[in-house]
Amino acid sequence: MADVATPSGAAMFDGGAVEKKKVEKPEKPDEEVYKANLQKAEKAHQAAQAKFVCFTLPIMFGGIPVGNLHLYTDFIFTERS
Repeated sequence: MADVATPSGAAMFDGGAVEKKKVEKPEKPDEEVYKANLQKAEKAHQAAQAKFVCFTLPIMFGGIPVGNLHLYTDFIFTERS
């Protein structure tokens, strides 16, 4: 069997030879830029939501209404001639 020994504690300790990185706080984001980006995203979200149409279908169990199924889609169903 090979001679394998665990290193001593002194051998595992680097003695401060390795430089440790100083932890820096992240910069505080610009609040005005954040608000402007948020407002732009909210407008885009509202425009996307406005395209959706809700179809409500009743769920029946033995002729008794037990709930509704709500289908949201941005696809408009039209009659074909």
